Amino acid sequence: MRTASEILYEHWGYASFRPLQEDIIQEASAGRDVLALLPTGGGKSICYQIPGILREGVTIVISPLIALMKDQLEGLRSKGIIAETISSQVHPSDIDRILDNCIYGGVKFLFIAPERIGNELFMTRLNRMPVALIAVDEAHCISQWGHEFRPAYRRIAEIREVCHGVPVIALTATATPEVVDDIQDQLAFKEKNVIQGSFARSNISFQVRETEDKRGVLLQEATGSSEGSGIIYVRNRRKCRELAELLRSEGIPAGYYHAGLDTATRTKAQDDWLKGTFRFMVATNAFGMGIDKSDVRMVIHFDLSDSLESYYQEAGRAGRDGRSAQAVQLFNESDMMDVRKNLARSYPQVDSVKKVYQVMSDRLGLAAGSGAESTFGVDLVQLAKQSGLGMFSTLGALKILEQNGYIHLHKGLREPSRVQLHLQQARWSELRQTDSEMGKLLQVLLRHRTNLYQSPVAINEEQLAQAAKIPVKSVELLLEQAENRGILTYHKRKGSSSVTYVLARQYDRDLRLDTRAMQEMRQRTVGRQNALFYYLKNELDCRMVQILRYFGEQSLDDCGKCDVCTKTSQGGKGQQRIEMLLKLRDALAEEQDVESIRSTLAAQMPDHEKVLRWAVDKGYVGIEGKDIRWTGPRLATQKAVIQ
Repeated sequence: MRTASEILYEHWGYASFRPLQEDIIQEASAGRDVLALLPTGGGKSICYQIPGILREGVTIVISPLIALMKDQLEGLRSKGIIAETISSQVHPSDIDRILDNCIYGGVKFLFIAPERIGNELFMTRLNRMPVALIAVDEAHCISQWGHEFRPAYRRIAEIREVCHGVPVIALTATATPEVVDDIQDQLAFKEKNVIQGSFARSNISFQVRETEDKRGVLLQEATGSSEGSGIIYVRNRRKCRELAELLRSEGIPAGYYHAGLDTATRTKAQDDWLKGTFRFMVATNAFGMGIDKSDVRMVIHFDLSDSLESYYQEAGRAGRDGRSAQAVQLFNESDMMDVRKNLARSYPQVDSVKKVYQVMSDRLGLAAGSGAESTFGVDLVQLAKQSGLGMFSTLGALKILEQNGYIHLHKGLREPSRVQLHLQQARWSELRQTDSEMGKLLQVLLRHRTNLYQSPVAINEEQLAQAAKIPVKSVELLLEQAENRGILTYHKRKGSSSVTYVLARQYDRDLRLDTRAMQEMRQRTVGRQNALFYYLKNELDCRMVQILRYFGEQSLDDCGKCDVCTKTSQGGKGQQRIEMLLKLRDALAEEQDVESIRSTLAAQMPDHEKVLRWAVDKGYVGIEGKDIRWTGPRLATQKAVIQ
């Protein structure tokens, strides 16, 4: 029997493991449940892939994103390892074949989305599969405390009821102490077992720049180094193009990427960046998942992330080769105000959520009781317009529907067109006589697809064009004409998002939304937002220490390279003020009486009265009567911030 080290060398070409990888592999290979916490770029996928190769049978890999599944799938297949995936993009007949192959055909890895667990066909076949291991990627999605909570992840424990005695390996790069405990509880670990590396990225210098001239500072940062490549994260698609054009106007090769671009354009942009055709990719957070480019020297956040978890995950795409890199956050007060406003819009009232559900279902032509486990392309811009709620509230409503188990939203995923026929059989002869071209196309359609009268069925315009021997544009035009004549309904592929109806369409009155859970989710989001704001405004504590404390690490040393550490090490007035403020903050942790504080400061600072007045003027401390309290940034733990 081969060893883990032999498999590592044979398939990956590495002579040795990264820190903790071998420990994690040994636990999973020995059949013990294990939660692996490794930083971004720490090599998490190997931790489940090698045990999956070592153990007899199929490894079920549960992953939240189709793009991630595809990357892992292609990587395994390139090594000669048999792997399959089941997603909303796979035809039902292929799903049947894939499941049979998992039972009889020597498949080693099967990638699924968590929503698949509720599927009757999958669960029936799972009962006959020789399952060796259950791997849960991005495991923080299972926790209601996590920043990317996915309700469907809660059903993973159902697999354990079918696959008795099969171990679980859970993996994540972002988990606070509450999330760590919740993951193990939700996955029904036989006993607590966490292998955690430090989340510290000692090769990355974290910088925060508060400025009203973000574009000017962006250009300074981008032109400051000619080495390696970079990513610039923004919140909206318009800025992607604008900032890429700004960089190019200054002679800096740059491209842009967002979910609204068609697949071919996105793929070319990504390939050009990977090959080094341009240095910088300006992108929304749709970019970066599953991409392993080793020479990223700089990640710049032009806009604010949703949370410190998201920020650290995205910033962690810098310096994966272990060499020095920078992560820069640009912000100003108006950015923070915008984030607060967007948060308020992201949690609409129950009536608004029901309205979005009704408008979306009506647009898709779904009758009550239909659409279960079906996926449809959704034009979010048009949905927001028809709902009359704006984009943030529309997305918030879809998220609430997802959290309540009605749908699953796939942002940035292009779904195929769909067709449903309405023409009565008696009218077929008449149509062929009056419009031979349309009649020919519909005959081709009926030969290639079944159940066209029951519900909207996925089609491929290119394949239809080839079979009918007419141009693709003619296929699209004929289908549009057929819809106008009432012959069929044509949901043309547009937009770059899709929705899977986990449950059949409900009557609006039957939608049951957990308002208490909605309120708790909002409070947790506010807590994560506040933690990010603390990080931005805290100019007293090392950036790396702040981040690691948030993730529960206690014994910490300053990094020596972030903007706070650099400012302190430069000496002069800036260093003196920081040292005085730190002493003042420490003193206030023990005393709240003004006279006691004055006595404490007098022993440490000759000009303590001047320091105290300056600290009050700058908002670091507040004095009310005889009481004094610290009102400036503090090194807060995650739990304290959330509460």
